[in-house]
Amino acid sequence: MLSPVQVRSILRSVARTHLAKLDRLAVLETADGITADEGRRSDRVMGWARRLEASQGIAAAIGEAERGLLAANGLSPDEIEEVHWTLELLRQGSMGSFPRQKLIALLAACGASQGEGDLRQAERIFFRGQAAALLSVDRRWTGDYREDDKLVDQLLSDHGVAPGVIASTPVSREHPASSAVGLGTVAHDSPAPSQCQQAPFQMLGRLSRKPPLRSLPKP
Repeated sequence: MLSPVQVRSILRSVARTHLAKLDRLAVLETADGITADEGRRSDRVMGWARRLEASQGIAAAIGEAERGLLAANGLSPDEIEEVHWTLELLRQGSMGSFPRQKLIALLAACGASQGEGDLRQAERIFFRGQAAALLSVDRRWTGDYREDDKLVDQLLSDHGVAPGVIASTPVSREHPASSAVGLGTVAHDSPAPSQCQQAPFQMLGRLSRKPPLRSLPKP
């Protein structure tokens, strides 16, 4: 039986690896004409298929309880049906096998034993990690890069600026009534260098036809 620390270690490793893979594929898919709506839909469907596999194993199926759960999480009736037949395809494609070598490597990396029970538990955690990455659709398809926001906050903090605040220095203007030659002039006082704060720059067909190849199991 894996300890909570070992479970978290495997979950983090799988989610991090799958996020990187999905980011790369999203770039290729958008370049190939896939829309954000199609990408979100596909990833939601596969994400929930993986999440159900994590709880029920390879025999996962859609019953009334699962339909209620998926609907409560915002999936449309059509998407729920896609989750159903995606599970069917995953079950047929796996033929009861699972990525044994990957699981052994994950267990070894966190110091866990690699018995059959450990492998089966790691398989469920593996699916959970993939599901978590797949369901992060706002980050991948909507641009909600929270890590970028945290990076900018850290950069501002390093420069002594409170997060969300960009320092600015008002420029004073003097308007003398006249000059020695009788022409109105405007003098601009430049702020001293110490007053200036530079802020850093802030920076396949889809499931309506067939499941994305990226999501099919690879033993």
